[in-house]
Amino acid sequence: MRRYLKDSLVVLERRHNLFVIFNILFFTIVFFSALIISFLLPPPLAEGTAQWMPSSLFGADWLSMFLGIFLFNLLFCSVITLVLSGLAIFILPAALLSYRAFLWGMLIAFVPSWQFLLALPTLVLEAEAYVLASVVGTTLGLSWLRPSLVFRGEPSRLNALKQALREAAHICIFVVLLLLIAAIIETITIQICR
Repeated sequence: MRRYLKDSLVVLERRHNLFVIFNILFFTIVFFSALIISFLLPPPLAEGTAQWMPSSLFGADWLSMFLGIFLFNLLFCSVITLVLSGLAIFILPAALLSYRAFLWGMLIAFVPSWQFLLALPTLVLEAEAYVLASVVGTTLGLSWLRPSLVFRGEPSRLNALKQALREAAHICIFVVLLLLIAAIIETITIQICR
């Protein structure tokens, strides 16, 4: 297990440029969308946007809430939206990551400071998981489209895709861990804000 984690860190180091670019993209969009939306929306609309949690979520028990949050973020938001879309069209993960950042900006635009501070750990953990999933999706998409951009030498498209899938398995471990911790924190945060 220790060797697998060490190999995973090597893979992350190999993709650090893409990781940094996606991080800058995500947090810049969150910041500017929150700032612009807070100035553009009139106060009656602003008051309604602060109620972003569905009331049915508050009545759920801790375990179902945790599992719902974790599975939704992992399967829909990460795997289907960012990884598989990148396999189809390599630019889609960046576009969908930007949209996700815009949604986060909308959510935090009118939240009181104390609620923002409660949501901040969830924002950071989910953002990093989505960034890593976007790195995986982009790498998978480019591996079959332009293998020489992703890997050194001139690997065939099939070999590049196989290598990208091996890298994806290493990076997805971190995605799962980050989303697991984020789901725990988000569940606790929701319970506190009830």
